Amino acid sequence: MKSKIKKISDKYIKIEVIKYIIACIMLGSLPIISKNLDTGPLQATFIRILVGTFFLMVIFCCSRFRATIWDYSLEQFICLLVSGTCIGLTWLILADSGSKLGTTTVTLTYSLGPGLLLIASPFLFHETDYSLAKLIGFFLCSLGVFLLDYEWIIAPNGISRIFDVLVAAVFSVVVVYCNKKLEDIDGLENAMFQMIVAFLVIFVIYVWRHDLYFTISENDSWWLIMGGVFNTGLPVYLYLSSIDELRADTIAFAGYARPLTSISLAVFFYGERIGIEAIVGAVLILGGVALANLVRREHLGKSRTF
Repeated sequence: MKSKIKKISDKYIKIEVIKYIIACIMLGSLPIISKNLDTGPLQATFIRILVGTFFLMVIFCCSRFRATIWDYSLEQFICLLVSGTCIGLTWLILADSGSKLGTTTVTLTYSLGPGLLLIASPFLFHETDYSLAKLIGFFLCSLGVFLLDYEWIIAPNGISRIFDVLVAAVFSVVVVYCNKKLEDIDGLENAMFQMIVAFLVIFVIYVWRHDLYFTISENDSWWLIMGGVFNTGLPVYLYLSSIDELRADTIAFAGYARPLTSISLAVFFYGERIGIEAIVGAVLILGGVALANLVRREHLGKSRTF
């Protein structure tokens, strides 16, 4: 009987891992949308999140679920607000930085987030202990980020070019931490309310900058609708509904499907060039995460989920 339960549990975890990887690939394919838009990055983000939020609201209203937000504890409510705010701010940061630094640099810098999650997981989640492999892996990731765009250190006010993206990487860890506290909430409801919070954050910032004035071509409107559904609403649901079931190190390792997707699209489909330093940096980042995940203590091997 125990063996049967374990097989069911393992199968369930594998499904959650697959959901998570699919979500990361869909989020990572956002450059397909961005490269086909004439609309500014902030305006495009505003409309895309609006579409994604509306999509999840429609799916939720058509389902048989009822909202249980009034039953949330204070801790759950705070975690939902914090996570939704971090999601909204992250999208704004990545959109703004991507137009200035390029997709590859921003994507790889933001991919430091899984490395931060690895180093913070023993403290935040008590799932694993610190190990030499994790510390070395984190060091390699940090060195890789430096090599991606090392000129920002000596450039006037250059630190602000990459600092915002590093903040977004920290936000990604906060999102995982908060959603670990929201495991009792239905995944669709959780994703919908966090998208609403993210949209409200973006709405306030957009109105502050542009007074709700925008113009969109017919071509851009179709791309933004597709981006709102397939690169925002749907992957956010898959992402948030799976991470509460997975270990932090599994989330970090599988999460690199997102930058790999973005980089592949930028380099092979859109011809974006990267220098040798950036290539070395990418190898160090991916190698650091692989080292921290694959070199584990013997007792962790018995409870691996990925």
